[in-house]
Amino acid sequence: MATLPTNIAHPLVFQRGEGALRGHQAPRRAAVRFREVLVIFCLLAGTFYAFSRAYLFLISWDKLAIRSVDVVCARASLKRDLGRAFAEHRLGNILLCDIGGLRAQVRSFPWVREARIRKAFPSALRIEIEERVPRALLERYGLILVDGEGAELGAPGTPEESSLPVLADRNGFRSGRAEKLRLAWACLDGLPAVERASVSRLDLSDLGTVELAFRDDPVRIRLGGREFAERIRLFREHRAEWEGALGALDTVDLRFDDRVYITLRGPQGPDVPAGPQKEAA
Repeated sequence: MATLPTNIAHPLVFQRGEGALRGHQAPRRAAVRFREVLVIFCLLAGTFYAFSRAYLFLISWDKLAIRSVDVVCARASLKRDLGRAFAEHRLGNILLCDIGGLRAQVRSFPWVREARIRKAFPSALRIEIEERVPRALLERYGLILVDGEGAELGAPGTPEESSLPVLADRNGFRSGRAEKLRLAWACLDGLPAVERASVSRLDLSDLGTVELAFRDDPVRIRLGGREFAERIRLFREHRAEWEGALGALDTVDLRFDDRVYITLRGPQGPDVPAGPQKEAA
């Protein structure tokens, strides 16, 4: 008869104990008494009351009233105008000063491009001005300074401003103003510095075309809307040749790649009607 192997484990048998099972009670919630709630409420109310009283004191404290405004800019007339404007208005408490609104008011001045305003406690403001830089004189109801963004800055006040190139349009820039100004800046930026400094006038009457004139030179050069430096160089190289063959030049039209159209001045000078147009090879 076969015997069972002795290394087989006997099954384990689990039995409940004979004692009764004991359950665990959930912890009792602490009862919040009315007196404790009242104390917390009084503490919060006292804190908010003290804060409000301190705030009312600070915004009405005379030592925090703005008394001085320091304007930093290079243009003396602009600094004077801003100083006068601030002197005529009370700015109130420095804590209540609306920096955004004040910045918008400062930027409304024609020569101000950007303004940075800082509070200098306890009673001062510091305003740093980024001024607009005039680039040309716009011929419109007289000569008006304009910067690279087309902002009008008023009449020129210095010899340097009066010597800036004049931007002209026979229609008074009533249409296409932004596009014509972009073309003028592209033309000036596309010229070498020496040529740019000697430009006296840019006529933008025909949309997409620049007619340029240099100082102390009666010849008007029609450049079109591209390759400004190359076409000026072509004019410089062939001017003597054209004048020797045709006579005194009034206008030189360089807008076309394969031909040049030239109008001659009359014998009495540039004020007489222009002569017939001729084509140069």
